[in-house]
Amino acid sequence: MIYQETLTARWHDTDATLAVRPSQMLVYMQEMAFCHLNSVGRNLDALRFEQGLAFILTRLTLKFYQPVRPAETITAQTWVSDGKGLNFPRYFRINKQDGTIAAEGASSWLLLDLSTRLPKRVSDFSYGFEGEDPLPFATPRRFSVPAEMVEVGQRKIVYSDIDYNGHMNNTRYPDMICDYLPEGTVGRIHTMHLEFVREAAFGAILRVMRGERISEDGDTVYLVQTINEQGEVCLAAEVWAKP
Repeated sequence: MIYQETLTARWHDTDATLAVRPSQMLVYMQEMAFCHLNSVGRNLDALRFEQGLAFILTRLTLKFYQPVRPAETITAQTWVSDGKGLNFPRYFRINKQDGTIAAEGASSWLLLDLSTRLPKRVSDFSYGFEGEDPLPFATPRRFSVPAEMVEVGQRKIVYSDIDYNGHMNNTRYPDMICDYLPEGTVGRIHTMHLEFVREAAFGAILRVMRGERISEDGDTVYLVQTINEQGEVCLAAEVWAKP
């Protein structure tokens, strides 16, 4: 079952180039996931407060093909495919009005039992609708770490970052990453791989580390990591930008 809705991009969702920001594209996608579950009476609030379950994002790849402009009509789609073990995959697509694809996303989720803090197996949960074919890409299991990583800033987790789990909402991360890339990079980004390693809790101060390399095709590849006060990696991201 592919769920979709027609949306209108808002002027407020765009950046200085009048293109919808990467974080807002992720918001469009994840709102569809909420609506998808809500359409069968299993929205995220019902899962949390009635069944004590919460989906936790672990890995995400976003691919950007064309910019979306303010007041542009788009179609946002989401679907799941058959998971395995503890991995619940979900996919996203943003289509422009002429039918071309603006962006796609592939994500992996854990379903956490909030009372035990243990993940549920795919075999223990049913969405209530059929899965579809997956997209032909996924987040790499390992990122190539550049020889040199330098600290490019510090980021405090504040009220506007957090969700009701009490930690930074995953839709905030693409903007945070873009904040610490060199000027002029964002408009050239075509791929973001994100691995969510640890929660970034309210009030935490994260060190932002960045390194870069050049791919065989001439793309600039940035590795961005956020490090908490205990020296642990919270987020690892790989960002690919066209020459």
